[in-house]
Amino acid sequence: MVASSSPTCLSFKTMMYGSSIGTLKVLKLRESPAGDAVLFTKSGDQGNKWLDVEIDLPVGEKFQIEISGVRASGYRGDIAIDELRVHLRRCGQPAPVPTPGPPTVPSNKGCGVPRIQNTRVIAGKDAVRGSWPWQILMLFAGRPICGGTLINPTTVVTAAHCVAGKETPASRFKVRVGDHSMQTTETSQSDIQVSRIISHPSYKSLDYDIAVMKLSRPAIFGTYVSPACMPNSGIEPRVGSTCYITGWGKIKHPGSVHHTLQQASLKVVSQSECARKNTFGVISARMICAGNGAGTLQSGCHGDSGGPFVCQSNGKWYLQGAVSWGSSTCSAARSYTVFAKTSNPDINAWIKNLA
Repeated sequence: MVASSSPTCLSFKTMMYGSSIGTLKVLKLRESPAGDAVLFTKSGDQGNKWLDVEIDLPVGEKFQIEISGVRASGYRGDIAIDELRVHLRRCGQPAPVPTPGPPTVPSNKGCGVPRIQNTRVIAGKDAVRGSWPWQILMLFAGRPICGGTLINPTTVVTAAHCVAGKETPASRFKVRVGDHSMQTTETSQSDIQVSRIISHPSYKSLDYDIAVMKLSRPAIFGTYVSPACMPNSGIEPRVGSTCYITGWGKIKHPGSVHHTLQQASLKVVSQSECARKNTFGVISARMICAGNGAGTLQSGCHGDSGGPFVCQSNGKWYLQGAVSWGSSTCSAARSYTVFAKTSNPDINAWIKNLA
């Protein structure tokens, strides 16, 4: 029963898609003789997209809310709802802004542990949906361009080269959380406007290739969306450790970005081994390299840039790098994949200060 003495707004997302769609209704069921009332109704195909619905609820009444979908004559269609919420405000009004408290250092509690485990990107394979819940898809003017990693509800770590020269206005960027396949609109996915973009002040060409995106609203954590852990300064994986790269980048060159999130395991290599093979770029202390040697195909590629390189420690996944550079033809035989090293003291402290 609802009985609010202040304005209340019911909000949800709905999708009504298919050749045979009936009617979605939101009813107010009352105990009084006045009877029930229809608060919202929509019928027919609304396209392959989520629609935002907001309904102002009556003040001072006791009633129940019933949401019903009435089937059409056929079976070729679906009605779905998601993100059902009640807000203590009138619809259309912004949420109250909380009074900021003292700054806090982000905690690693609850990070790096996906609720969906994988059965464990060139020559990679399809990831299990939800197994890398910190992975985001970066959109610029509505077009996917790079990846990135959620480290808390309002902070994404990515590569500086993905945003260089485009930091202002930040509103041209969105990040998509909870996505898996670009061919379908999943109930878990949500696009969030970027409010601020900060590239590392020392970024130049390939070095310090790291940036932070601040989101206009917090990502809602759940089964398909949660953060990766940030490593402590100077704590990096040992040479030979097996870590993972994920992204929607090309799976062959030439080619185009892949529709389904890919994953590939790569072994961490030493700075000297990376410098021996990657002769077309200087390997600095702000970089970490990984690959599986000659004769293998696993590699980052165009479209993976900015995305996560994560390594597991004590049951948690830590963000050890953001995809930065490698072979221009995505050839694992020519070079290792190079990542901006998030455990580097200069980079680590800078990220945590912005998070």
